[in-house]
Amino acid sequence: MADEVSHRHSATGSNLYFTIRNTSRQMCNGSDWETLTVGNWGDYDIAMAESPASSYFYEGDFPAIAGNMTAGWYWVDIFDGASPAISDDLLASYFGYWDGTTFAWWSQNTQSHSTGAITASAIAGDAITSAKIADDAIAAEHIAAGAIVAATFAAGAIDAAAIADDAIDAATMADDMQAWLATNVWNAKTASYGSSGDFGTVVKDRLDGGRPDLILDTASGNTTSLVTSVGVLGTNLDAVLANTNELQTNQGNWLTATGFSTHSAADVVTALGTGSTLTTLATASAVTTIDTLLDKMAPALIGTVTGAGTGTEVFVYGDITVTYTVDEDGNRSEVAFS
Repeated sequence: MADEVSHRHSATGSNLYFTIRNTSRQMCNGSDWETLTVGNWGDYDIAMAESPASSYFYEGDFPAIAGNMTAGWYWVDIFDGASPAISDDLLASYFGYWDGTTFAWWSQNTQSHSTGAITASAIAGDAITSAKIADDAIAAEHIAAGAIVAATFAAGAIDAAAIADDAIDAATMADDMQAWLATNVWNAKTASYGSSGDFGTVVKDRLDGGRPDLILDTASGNTTSLVTSVGVLGTNLDAVLANTNELQTNQGNWLTATGFSTHSAADVVTALGTGSTLTTLATASAVTTIDTLLDKMAPALIGTVTGAGTGTEVFVYGDITVTYTVDEDGNRSEVAFS
């Protein structure tokens, strides 16, 4: 690599040199880039030699790509001065692209190309990236209708990894999805479903008559009678709760419950008075419990009768015998158990 920078001067035998600025307006000092410092101007110069001699043409070498010197766009300024100083005469400024082999001026890089001359394979990797394209540089109105279609993309050219985060936001997705569903689902023809018309129409027809809103509209006319029935049921429940209040509050202690009889046999005799059949049974010998009382009553109620008529009648149940003295009117007296 040599003589990448060339300049035709108006005089021979001059002391020409050039400096390099990047697009951030930093100066190349031979090993790095730095913000322009007037006192360091002597670090920025790169000597140019007249070649051939007395030809008025001067050439110099562009620094090789290494370290902080990378391929890119740079300004090359040509000066005339034996001892480089910022006050030296500026002879020319060239803006071009340095690729490590050639420093091509802007005019050299801007050329017309025949159709098909610029293809994907002709563009260096990462030569065009999103970072190198200004915001809104490509607007929708600059793209012809139908210019971008599925057929223009290579298989796999657009995948999840190629789409920046948040490139498609939720609002855009929702609007697009809603429109797609309306066209391709809700308004889609249902010939393939064994029916005719739009899918949405078919669904609506199937729901009419059984839709929840129609059912509720019909039921609303019966709400008055429903409320009345619920009110009656509530009143009846209140009455049941009032009548069983003692049972509810005394479930754990029946001895203190009220509303039913807890009298002893003697209390019953006293309450009924002497002379009644129940009293006679209750005061008969060996009648001490409910079980014995029932045993004594059984012959009289369901046992066989012997000696029917006036006088003595005997009733037998198991091994228990009840003997009655019966008068001519059929009245029983003098009950005896054996």
